[in-house]
Amino acid sequence: MWEPLGEGATGLVYRALDLELRRPVAVKVLKEIVSLHATARERFAREAHAAARLSHPNVVAVFDLGEEDGRHYVVMELVAGGRSLRQRLAEPPDLRALADFLAKVADGVQHANENGIVHRDLKPENILVTEAGEPKVTDFGLAHLLHSSSALTRTGAALGTPAYMAPEQAGGRRHQITERTDVYALGAILYEILVGHPPHTGDTPGEVGAKILVEEPVPPRRLRKDVPAELEAIALKALEKDPARRYASARALADDLRRFLRGEPLAARPMSPARRLSRKIRRHPGAVFGGAAAVAALVMAIGLLRASRDDRTEALALIRETANAAVEDALQLRRMGTREGLRRLLPRLEAAYKRALTRAPELAEVEYLMGRMHRALMDDGKALKFQERALAKDPTYGPALYERVVLKSRRYGAERLKTADLSRVLDSPPRTAEEVPKRPPPSQEELEATSPFLRQLRGEIVRDLDALEALQSRSGIGKANLLAAWGLMAYHEDRFDDARRALEQAVAQDNQMEEAWQMLAESMIHLGRRSPGREEKFAWFRRAEKTYGQAMALDRGYLPYIYLRGVAREWQAWSLFLLRENAIPDYDACIRYYSQAIAADPTFAVAWMRRGSSRFHRGDQRRDRLGEDPLDEWNLGEKELGEAVRLDPNNVTSWSWRARLRHWRAQYLWTAKHQDPLPDWAGAEDDCSQALKVRSDEVPIVSFPTVRSWRARIRINRGLYRWREQKLDPEPDWRAAQEDLAEALRLAPSNAEAWQQRGVLHLQRGVRRASSGNDPLAEWALADKDLTEALRLRDAPDIAADRAEVYWARAEFLGTGRDYAAAVKDWEHTMTLDAIQKPRLSPRVEAAQQRQAKVAR
Repeated sequence: MWEPLGEGATGLVYRALDLELRRPVAVKVLKEIVSLHATARERFAREAHAAARLSHPNVVAVFDLGEEDGRHYVVMELVAGGRSLRQRLAEPPDLRALADFLAKVADGVQHANENGIVHRDLKPENILVTEAGEPKVTDFGLAHLLHSSSALTRTGAALGTPAYMAPEQAGGRRHQITERTDVYALGAILYEILVGHPPHTGDTPGEVGAKILVEEPVPPRRLRKDVPAELEAIALKALEKDPARRYASARALADDLRRFLRGEPLAARPMSPARRLSRKIRRHPGAVFGGAAAVAALVMAIGLLRASRDDRTEALALIRETANAAVEDALQLRRMGTREGLRRLLPRLEAAYKRALTRAPELAEVEYLMGRMHRALMDDGKALKFQERALAKDPTYGPALYERVVLKSRRYGAERLKTADLSRVLDSPPRTAEEVPKRPPPSQEELEATSPFLRQLRGEIVRDLDALEALQSRSGIGKANLLAAWGLMAYHEDRFDDARRALEQAVAQDNQMEEAWQMLAESMIHLGRRSPGREEKFAWFRRAEKTYGQAMALDRGYLPYIYLRGVAREWQAWSLFLLRENAIPDYDACIRYYSQAIAADPTFAVAWMRRGSSRFHRGDQRRDRLGEDPLDEWNLGEKELGEAVRLDPNNVTSWSWRARLRHWRAQYLWTAKHQDPLPDWAGAEDDCSQALKVRSDEVPIVSFPTVRSWRARIRINRGLYRWREQKLDPEPDWRAAQEDLAEALRLAPSNAEAWQQRGVLHLQRGVRRASSGNDPLAEWALADKDLTEALRLRDAPDIAADRAEVYWARAEFLGTGRDYAAAVKDWEHTMTLDAIQKPRLSPRVEAAQQRQAKVAR
């Protein structure tokens, strides 16, 4: 019969009986939900295999490993007594007895280290206490096998319990994990024995990790006066952030503990005030020069610095080491999902940067590292400035050149997305799936014609890529970086499949390159947009979403992954909408992803904009597919788009989406709810006007004629409402619309939206003239001409339907069979392009055919 003994995050432990040897044992069983994950199963097996190699009185012995009915288990030595060091620490402390106990723990750890195993998760819970009071080290589930090529041991993930992690472990510096990593954990346990808590504490694992990387532990004797100075010295030596300053092995730590017990001199020497100040200056030079003792501190600091850094080469090596460690630690914190801890590492890097400017002002490397830190902090503007400085010092410094390519590529991508979004939002979007192949996404040339800044920026990127490729043999970057650079170049030349192949190779070689993951997924989105087939299109969108998910698993704090995952799903939702299929679940997913991005950064304006536009589409779907009132969804969307324009009033796309939402809500209020639509039209008009006021040296927004076309549409519909419902003169609105359309067509004669809206304006003017007994034919002739030109530029169902209205009106006015026939032809064409219009248009086609036949008789 099995008796439960305990439970951990991944396994359950039971007391059992070995029937063959008739001895009690402990059986650890992997939890059923955890066993579904291959990585968890492999770690579980690795724990058993690692521990099975060990035979030491202070290590729990492993007897067997197996699987039954899909449940994985390990049979281990049953430790009589059944409690852990954690439980023992809850009792009144006996420091000498606990020092002796920890020395024996270190003996067990030394045995594991000598067998090529670093435990990596030493903590009071993983040290069992026998009935005789002897320690037994257990739980090798995170063991690091020295010299192993296993992906599990090579991963940069910060595995372990944060409070007991060494800095190299918390920082994900896998190449630095050695026996001294376990020495640090033993020091953390000793520290807790002395003062009652680990050396670093915090509310979240990320906060603890940040402190381990940045802060020195408070000396135990400051917290408890009765702590022996010798034990404090042993703990602080074991807790050195630099592994080279720690005990060389767990045995060396055990030896010092036993020297303390025998009253002999220690290998570790207590830290003097001068040594402590020297360390503080080395890590935080700006922190010591303040207060009343500033002059004395400065004099002492100068003496200490002279004593320790006379050699310039050694000083520069220390500067480089400090700067590199700060950047690596920041990246690891972000990958752990702890973005709030990143900026705490910046002062360490800035201190190294200032020392570099003093010692070696020509050094490009620290400029590069400052830029890399700011990219980790997602401050690309500052990052680019530092890389420009690095390249001003050394134009052939490869890492900085690569960084500039990445940063300018991001800028290009953001501007390109904004320009493409503006085109998609303000121009009439495709209405059917069949229309999409006829209207491919704007090409690189088309977008750069709209935005000269894009053309200039791409030229700069290509020049840097050429330089980087020429320098590859001596540039200081790896093959993964070159593959990523080639992938970026292919992406910006619209060679998306070439980009995908290069970037897939890049992330296979280095999975921590966020720039490669991001552009890889974006390439897949573009491949999906260009695919004519339904299944192929959706397959690319799903691959892009999955790729972002893989990247997020590696870097939980990189905000664009969350946001762009929503963009990938949004393209799938839009494609379903065009196919007249249910896109509501996909828009739900979009809203969920954008909500995650907003939760991570409430000032992320683009995420607010995307969530608002997704709510607009979701409301539209609810109305069309479910017959539900969309107003609650649209009202939420309006608020979210309002937050987007508040956070970034220079984002034209946010203004444009809110204009569109308000316009369609006005139409719905008028036609379905019989309520006043004028406030919404006024708001939509103002949003377009605000978009036209935006000025940017990088994107000449005023050159976008579709902004004026959209404002003209709003004014035409508002004039129509005032004439039909309020019996007011529509001409003030219509004249303003006419001015907008004239300017739009002056700027872009090939803009189909402008031709269409001018045709609609002439149609309504003709209808009004006919209703008042005047001749409408001149207006309808102009409407026919404009809508025919719009159809030539873009064969769309809404344009064909508008021209059919012109023919119907003229046929009704003149009684001509030819115009009835032309209306029937356009309506039938509309239904071919958009089958959902058939219930509405079929009765009109039948009526037109009947009247055509009557005229013929």
